[in-house]
Amino acid sequence: MHGIEGLGPIDPPIPEERYANRTNFSKLFSLIKNHRNEVTIVNVGRCTSLAIAHYLSPEVMADVKETYVMGGAFNEPGNATEVAEANFFGDPIAAHYICQNAANLTIVPLNATRNALLTPREVNLIEARSDSPLEKLIKPILDFYYEVYQQLEPGISGTPQHDLAALMAALDISRLFEYSKREVTVEHEGAYAYGESIADFRPGTSNCFGPKCARIALSINQDIFVTNVLHILTNES
Repeated sequence: MHGIEGLGPIDPPIPEERYANRTNFSKLFSLIKNHRNEVTIVNVGRCTSLAIAHYLSPEVMADVKETYVMGGAFNEPGNATEVAEANFFGDPIAAHYICQNAANLTIVPLNATRNALLTPREVNLIEARSDSPLEKLIKPILDFYYEVYQQLEPGISGTPQHDLAALMAALDISRLFEYSKREVTVEHEGAYAYGESIADFRPGTSNCFGPKCARIALSINQDIFVTNVLHILTNES
């Protein structure tokens, strides 16, 4: 989907020490302790490391201002199985743990991110108007991603920016998302529904309250999303 190193066709040199000290919880905990109720965490992969952090030091993680997780699919098809989204499917035990234990949690699922699309025209515009060398990486990476999606969903107008949507949720851009609050569980025992995210959206149910209540992004305003992406990546209004 994203290429061997997650950079599409780009294959950078990998330092030998790459896999040493991959997760340094002491640095994370120190950062949170020194900036109580100021740190925002955005988790855009499996929830494994985030769940370990909460398990090892729940009292420190309680001082995180807010947490955003890209994952799950509610009343939507999955992209790893019929019912499961890839990040939750990759470690449903960790995803369930976070959904049940992380305070001030926002989940940005496929419901919203499927429609966070960048078209080839918009990618070309970013490349043409950007003056940063790093932003020149965007086109080859997203062109690669687009070709993969054309095989998965022929005719799709662009590529869904799942992780970028979660990062933009943390910016709290007005009217970008529509949210609903529900308690969320993730199936981590059964075979067929393994990795499925579950919340009660039956008619008559309403927003929940309390420590296990997560805010779920149910939809995204694509026009606002694209406008903000172009503004941020091209420094133009």
